Amino acid sequence: MEISVNLPPPDDAFELGHEAYWTAPAPMYSILDVSALAFVRLMPRKVREGRLRRLIAADTERAALRNVANLEWALRQNVEDACRRFEASLTQRLSEALNETRQAMETALQRRSQMSAEIGVLVAQSERTIRALKTILAELAAVEEI
Repeated sequence: MEISVNLPPPDDAFELGHEAYWTAPAPMYSILDVSALAFVRLMPRKVREGRLRRLIAADTERAALRNVANLEWALRQNVEDACRRFEASLTQRLSEALNETRQAMETALQRRSQMSAEIGVLVAQSERTIRALKTILAELAAVEEI
């Protein structure tokens, strides 16, 4: 009797469930920004450009951090979902294999008890045959003495 365990196909091992998404930086304006904008127009050109570069770099860094966090979250969710699916699949398959093993053991025990009963019948029959042969042997020995 053969017991086999079917493992999940490799294609089912990792499926993307959560799509990572990129977000644009959220524009943030306040009353202070409007008043600062008026003050910035009065600044020399190089100072304005330097300030603009710093603002763009800060916005870029915030957007990158937010997007990396979104990618990390999506990746973590996908890995956790894949692990949960794999665990459920493996648990199910191991449970099936365990049930098949139990059934195989029960079948083997039934066959063993049937064979034991058959052997018991054969042993009893053999004992009767041995007694009959001993009786015949005794009768032959008695005939030879005469």
